[in-house]
Amino acid sequence: MKEPLYILGTGLSHNGSCVLLKNGEIVFAIEKERLTRIKHDGGNDTDAIRYCLDAEGITLDEVSLVVQCANFEIPKPDYFQGKRLFSEKGNPPVITISHHLAHAYSAVGTSPFDACGVMVIDGCGSPLDQFLQLHPNAAKSISKSILEFPEMQCEKDSFYHFDGQKMQLLWKDFSVMSPYQEHELSLPTTKHSIGGFYAAMSHYVFGNMEDAGKLMGLAPYGTSGAFFGNVFEFNSDGRLMVADDWKAQFDKPSKGKEDFYADFQYYANVARWAQEQVEQAVLKCFEIRLKDFPIKNVCYSGGVALNAVANAKLVRSNLADAWYFEPAAADNGLALGCAFYGWLEYFNKPKKPHDGSTCFGREYSKKAIELALNELPSNTFNCHQYLEDSDLLKETATLLKAGKTVGWFQSGCEFGPRALGRRSILADPRKQGMKSHINARIKFREDFRPFAPSVLEEFAEEFFESGRKSPYMILVDRTKKDYAQPLANVTHVDGTARVQTVTKKWNPRYYALIQEFQHQSGLPVLLNTSFNKKGMPIVETPKEALKLFLETDLDALVLDSNLITKKKTATQSDVLEKILKFLDEIGVEVVSAPLKDPCVLPGLALQGNKIVMDAAKMLYPGDLLHEAGHLAVTSAAERHLIGTDLMDLSWPSDGDEIAAIAWSYAALRALHLPAEVVFHPNGYKDQSEWIINQFNNDNFIGVSLLQWMGLCDARDYPTMIKWLR
Repeated sequence: MKEPLYILGTGLSHNGSCVLLKNGEIVFAIEKERLTRIKHDGGNDTDAIRYCLDAEGITLDEVSLVVQCANFEIPKPDYFQGKRLFSEKGNPPVITISHHLAHAYSAVGTSPFDACGVMVIDGCGSPLDQFLQLHPNAAKSISKSILEFPEMQCEKDSFYHFDGQKMQLLWKDFSVMSPYQEHELSLPTTKHSIGGFYAAMSHYVFGNMEDAGKLMGLAPYGTSGAFFGNVFEFNSDGRLMVADDWKAQFDKPSKGKEDFYADFQYYANVARWAQEQVEQAVLKCFEIRLKDFPIKNVCYSGGVALNAVANAKLVRSNLADAWYFEPAAADNGLALGCAFYGWLEYFNKPKKPHDGSTCFGREYSKKAIELALNELPSNTFNCHQYLEDSDLLKETATLLKAGKTVGWFQSGCEFGPRALGRRSILADPRKQGMKSHINARIKFREDFRPFAPSVLEEFAEEFFESGRKSPYMILVDRTKKDYAQPLANVTHVDGTARVQTVTKKWNPRYYALIQEFQHQSGLPVLLNTSFNKKGMPIVETPKEALKLFLETDLDALVLDSNLITKKKTATQSDVLEKILKFLDEIGVEVVSAPLKDPCVLPGLALQGNKIVMDAAKMLYPGDLLHEAGHLAVTSAAERHLIGTDLMDLSWPSDGDEIAAIAWSYAALRALHLPAEVVFHPNGYKDQSEWIINQFNNDNFIGVSLLQWMGLCDARDYPTMIKWLR
């Protein structure tokens, strides 16, 4: 046997990941999405494996075993959705385990328990035939009716016992699949599962099955009792089933943001009902299993285990003496389970104590940070490197106390969906309007979504009713009434908060920052949210952190020991004043008036020959130029019809859109404004950078259309002959 003993665990489902164990302890782990920058990316594992090997400074030859897991097939060593690093006959050996078994081992490997029960609940695990192929001896634990059922079935909930070394299957249930059909409320996942139901409701409300966390955040805005009936039933064998008649009430699937906000309360009521159904079903599952198999210490994994509201109800239920909720409970945790299976089962090694940390990413050197800084124009930021930690923390806390938002990038990244003080956006939770500001101008996401409080563990009882330890933001607590107002930015509409308790042991610098903030403000609590924006994985590298810092309204960035601030440029109000003056001069009327959501561009609407502007809702002054472009390139005969039922339904056409882009670029040049004012990172379907590059390289998109309209001579563009058709 090689020394040290390295084991690679790799998950090839969606939310792919890789974990490297060294003598039974995690040395590195990474989610694939952090590397490819594609949310929930999965499949081929080459990038994630290389990351872990390079971080440890070893080659594949030094690895003793690879354990893998995917959903519907057993991946070949040399190829799975692309070329892999292994060969059919080479070393190391590659073995495969089933989906729920990987979830179970991910929980026991990182849990504080020597022996425990393990519940796994999700939407879809391994197919029955694959499960039996991988674990033929487990057939005796499966109901005969399941084994004899002719259709394809997949895992949906399982219960195991771990004795400190071996995992024993106590209960496993399967479900037929529910193929997605446009006219039905269904998805290509299991029909009779809690995870499948919640994914279907997420798709119904938001148009995306991956938005289950968002659905949980929306639920408190809803009214209980708006819908009736129960989705879930339990038969005499204790199997969870989904009723056939629950869908009849739901005939208004959201077609997108406009639909959602036009009937916000309806969709909030749907979310509330769905959340209540899930909570009841989860509690009943545990009640039945723990009655049949009384176990004091319980671990919980699988995608449904990320539901922090249901988890808190489990803790309060007293069904078990102690609970451990796996922080990477979804499919990103499969690689963890694979690696621990290799150590505990394949090599029969004793379980190593785990300190509870989730921070397994590689650290970035001072040189890597310097290179990232040197790639940026020096006129965009100020950077001060601190030699003393205390000075850095003091200045950062001062900024936070002054109401500034701070990007916080430290050491290696966390593994799992939550930012716990390594890749975070931080703020003072007391500042009025901070939640709305971060959602609108930094995260660019829905305004109903809550933020979490990071509190020093020893002060949790002072601010929150249970005061329980909650290091992973995977449990909600109730904010005490006396602190509901001071902590309004981290307290949800129902009075709860998804708390992170912080200790010196796991994250000493973050702990020290909160201590310094407490010293200056009297409050041992910070607002903490992940360092990303909507639809983006959490930043992994210094370069990504800097890019997001400069693209958003973040005030400062702490990059290891460097405190970075933006050099003062023209304020948004300066830019707005300049644009309004220009539009007035060329004959485009802008009037101020309140607007109802939704608008195509926030705070702006076209009505006939004029632009209506709601300054309180407008996010980007440059959007005025884009809307003015639409007015300008529309013929004078049709311009007054814009915004009325008389306007052709095909307006604006693709050609109109391209012409408006070309017009707005010419306006930018005339005003001596940077291209990012109009082509900001949160517009143009994430193609802003590409558009800017085209113009910078004199590839003038749409100029031929402007010439055809008589607005310019292509040879002189971006100089215009006139501004309106």
